[in-house]
Amino acid sequence: MKVNKINYKFNGCNITVIIRDDVDLSVFNEIFKYREYKSCENIIMKANNPIIDLGAHAGFFSIYSNCLNKNVKIYAIEPEKKNIESLSLNKKENKINNIKIIECAISDKSGSGKLIVEKDSINNYVINSENFCDNELEAKKNNIQDIKILSLEDFLIDKKIDKVSLLKIDIEGGEYKIFETMDKKVFNKIENIFLEYHLKINYNGQQINNYNEKFLENIFRTNGFSVQLFPSGFDKNMGFILARNKRL
Repeated sequence: MKVNKINYKFNGCNITVIIRDDVDLSVFNEIFKYREYKSCENIIMKANNPIIDLGAHAGFFSIYSNCLNKNVKIYAIEPEKKNIESLSLNKKENKINNIKIIECAISDKSGSGKLIVEKDSINNYVINSENFCDNELEAKKNNIQDIKILSLEDFLIDKKIDKVSLLKIDIEGGEYKIFETMDKKVFNKIENIFLEYHLKINYNGQQINNYNEKFLENIFRTNGFSVQLFPSGFDKNMGFILARNKRL
């Protein structure tokens, strides 16, 4: 596979990233050039507790966070093997020591699961062992990886994390399962959440009722967060949410 490298300067940092394809270039531009995460830059710069990059892809958000705060610990969580390889190369290329790569997925409960790997590297999605659909698995049988799944609570316990400065999430609709049944004590460990939400669509292309930005907004507000919504100007099926814990 042919790869290219981009040299870029951001916040006084000279970075080099490996670009595998047009998807990588698009994600890189969204983060660095178009600054889709600008609304949480001050949070990153002031962060004392860890940042969790959930759905780290090739590591561009983790590198972006490192450029804004070189002292904060960053957990880059990603289940897909080729993305892990690229993430590792980008970390090595930039000689970054405060990014810890975790190869797993985060969902509502720990266990094993399947990752459905799509043609582009950002639309992969997870199904756990309790929710396999035979038709879905048959349709995707050549593009499935066995993966480890952790609940967010178990991940925080395993890494001995008592507080999270920022939880960034981009996991193609998997955000609903994480928050729908999450215990209040886990919410109380998170200072800020910034996520890309997706209208939940099943494998037949049908929308699953109630899984939308208002569903997430209600959960966050119920658990003591203020919420800002940023609908996408390009895709009506997605947008961004910034939630701040008013208790912390």
